[in-house]
Amino acid sequence: MAGSSHPAGGRPFRAALPLLALLAGAFATGFTSRILIGPLMVPVTRELSASNTEAGGFVLMVGLGMTLCLLGSGFVSRLLGHRLTVAVSLLGTAGFCLLAGTARDAAGFRAALFGLGAASGLYLPSAISSITALTRREDWGRAMSVHETAPNLSFVLAPLLAEWFVARGDWRAAFLALGLGAGLAAAACLFFGPGRGLYGEAPSPRLVRDLMARPAFWIMSLLFGLAVGASQGPYAMLPLHLVQELGLSREEANHLLSLSRVSGVFMAVVGGLCADRFGPRRTILFWLGAAGLLTACLGLARGALVTPVALLQPLVAVIYFPAGFAMLSRAFPWESRNLAVAFVMPAAALLGTGLVPLALGWCGDHVGFGAGFALLGGLMLLALLAARRLPEGEGG
Repeated sequence: MAGSSHPAGGRPFRAALPLLALLAGAFATGFTSRILIGPLMVPVTRELSASNTEAGGFVLMVGLGMTLCLLGSGFVSRLLGHRLTVAVSLLGTAGFCLLAGTARDAAGFRAALFGLGAASGLYLPSAISSITALTRREDWGRAMSVHETAPNLSFVLAPLLAEWFVARGDWRAAFLALGLGAGLAAAACLFFGPGRGLYGEAPSPRLVRDLMARPAFWIMSLLFGLAVGASQGPYAMLPLHLVQELGLSREEANHLLSLSRVSGVFMAVVGGLCADRFGPRRTILFWLGAAGLLTACLGLARGALVTPVALLQPLVAVIYFPAGFAMLSRAFPWESRNLAVAFVMPAAALLGTGLVPLALGWCGDHVGFGAGFALLGGLMLLALLAARRLPEGEGG
């Protein structure tokens, strides 16, 4: 089955908005399920007697699952098409949420988290390809920003959801509730979602060589890894930092974590507007500088500075994603666009979702979480040297 060509034109932003909102809602459900471990980290580590490093390892399992399925997502979307692939991803998320909620030991919980990552790895390449086929090129930034409101809304809701269930004595029920939501989202995308008649491309030697030959591929792999790490790393490990090192209660830590992510819902839209107005490259360079400084400050802040820095860092961190996906869509042709996402995002999953939280957990056990956050911010500032090589216009 051959991959379909890119549909001519695409809809104006307003005409595409209902389908964009449907995808965003489905993405929010799936994304919340795999970041829920962060707000639940304190009760989970206590019940399972896990160290800070082992806590980071829980998040690493999500990243490993995502990495493997992202690499193979092209085979699935070539066979099933983008719409059905999205539905299968959400159905898998539902199943592994139920396993996470019923796991009775650390090994079973890690296996469920690995499955959650694997299911979500099928989603993003097909969703991004569907969005760029659905909308006009000049509206890609705004279209991506609608989609990116989903994870930022999830960052706000997940701590509140976690705290609601923990206060009632059952953190496992949070995973069960999300499993039900993911199942409903799978049905909605199957019957009404975009992407019908569009198929992905499986990795072929020619397409892989073309991707690897583009400097933009390697630069975007690094940047997506840092972007996910700067967003999900602090989110997963900040509650432990606030409770263990700064003396906050679990309730205070989760409330601050939720409040800190409210701005991201709106800043994702701002990021999309900036990508359309100033171009993805300029937006990415601004993000690296500002988010790198604030991430470093997150590790250095003490006392009265903790709250403002915790509020500002996520505000800037989310600007990257609409610009990053718009840059991916511009830098790679339609026939290999889903593969570009599928090969770039494993770096994001492995580095940002896995290794960054693991490294932060190691720092928490040995030198303190603050040193880990400061080091992550420094790496982002160094990445400015690579980001300056991104293309201004089409082509990578």
